[in-house]
Amino acid sequence: MAALKDITGQRFGNLVAIRHTGFKVRGGKQNTRMAVWEFECSCGERFETLAQEVKASYHSGVCPSCVSKRKAARTYKHGGVGTRLFNIWSGIRQRCNNPKDTNYSRYGGRGISVAPEWQDDFSAFRDWSEANGYEESLECDRIDNDGPYAPSNCRWVTRLQNCNNTSRNQFIELNGERLTHADFARKHGLTYSTLKNRINKGWPVSQLGNRAKSVAQVEWRGRNWTFSQLSEETGIHQNVLRKRILKDNMSVETAINLTRDVWELRRMRGR
Repeated sequence: MAALKDITGQRFGNLVAIRHTGFKVRGGKQNTRMAVWEFECSCGERFETLAQEVKASYHSGVCPSCVSKRKAARTYKHGGVGTRLFNIWSGIRQRCNNPKDTNYSRYGGRGISVAPEWQDDFSAFRDWSEANGYEESLECDRIDNDGPYAPSNCRWVTRLQNCNNTSRNQFIELNGERLTHADFARKHGLTYSTLKNRINKGWPVSQLGNRAKSVAQVEWRGRNWTFSQLSEETGIHQNVLRKRILKDNMSVETAINLTRDVWELRRMRGR
């Protein structure tokens, strides 16, 4: 028979293992003895149960008393089951409490929790929502993206505002203004892919918002040039310049130097 594994002091959800109290036989066979432990819940209640059951399911991460309260909250006739607000509340609890939820790693898995007053009481969540501007078109957003779902850290916002408040966003700072990449592209009339392409090519931040496709001239060496003038000055066909600058999002200097580099390479190979 395997030696008893000591789990004293280990935490499972809201439960902490206090002491081993014995064994329970299942199936009437001595070799199926299972360890029984006393656990203490964060609510203060102590009870005995199989350690295996506590470790196997997050539902066992609370004491029987808390389970009863949760069941009562779910069956309470608050008139909210099936509503959009109830589904939002239920979704919040799932991604914060259930390790099997597909989004758990981004919420409960990194320490995001649900306030005690909302954990088992939809009515409290509904009352807060109605008093804080809830509308069918809005989403529940955490002000501090690393903080809990709590009345002091939540607000109702549009989907765009919610998307902008995420740990995965990247920002551009220009002229004292800090915008996400999506907002920056939208403000300057660019597609998101065009902006990302410019960033990947190392464009200066001051030029990222340039709308080159909407102008007939480009700036080079301190003055504006038409593509015809630029072609005459550099000896590069204007269609080549247009493609590089307008379609490939190259800077003027890069578009010109690319040809010069090719010429130089050919000259060196011809030696």
